[in-house]
Amino acid sequence: MVIDAALTMIRILRPLCKFPIAYCAPGRNLQPCFLYSSSVAPTLWESLGFSGRLKHKKRVLNLSALHMYLCCAELPDHDSIMRELELTDTFNSFFRVLQLHVWMAMVRLQPEGRDGKYLRDNLLKFMWQDMDKKSKKLGTTSSSSARTEGLQILGEQFKATLFAYDEGLISDDRVLAGALWRNLFDRNCADASHLEKMVEYVRRQIVNIDRIDSESLFATGILKFLPMHETPDAFERQKLIIEEIKKR
Repeated sequence: MVIDAALTMIRILRPLCKFPIAYCAPGRNLQPCFLYSSSVAPTLWESLGFSGRLKHKKRVLNLSALHMYLCCAELPDHDSIMRELELTDTFNSFFRVLQLHVWMAMVRLQPEGRDGKYLRDNLLKFMWQDMDKKSKKLGTTSSSSARTEGLQILGEQFKATLFAYDEGLISDDRVLAGALWRNLFDRNCADASHLEKMVEYVRRQIVNIDRIDSESLFATGILKFLPMHETPDAFERQKLIIEEIKKR
């Protein structure tokens, strides 16, 4: 059984739980990004076409959404992460790493009301636009319909992944490890330490991005993910990337 294989993998790990759930969002009402999202269960008011007023100007939020997507796509060192976790160097692996960071951004935005929902929706819009561009560059197919179908498959995969990570977020580390094993490692992780490392990585990132001030998030969209290894060189790399992102 797939579940039995995942549990066997997790059992050989030393006890994790370095970041208790209660600490994952100090001072904030921790919420899954998707299970209770207004995009899934809209209010009656929204269903009638009334979206309400935003506190911030749309042009500011649109730019912040772009910056936030670029933080998800460029701040994590994808090449280093894939090498360290022994993931195959493919577009699919790139997308699996990307969607993990986009999910964490969505978790951070979930408690932020209408402005947070607007920012989240535009973050996803920029992600799918970028995926479409990247699929064109790969040139695996010249057919627009085939490319659209491929993106639709990724979209369904993305929704299922959000549910899995949400469950891991509000559960214990074994559940999160199972979600990562299925959705990041694609059920193929020969080294249990990689799984342990990523559970700790996710818990650490959730704590870190929760500390970012909401107004700063809306004004700039800069989401400072921590490097996998917090070395001076890694932080300097991120500093340079953030400076470039702010210019876009």
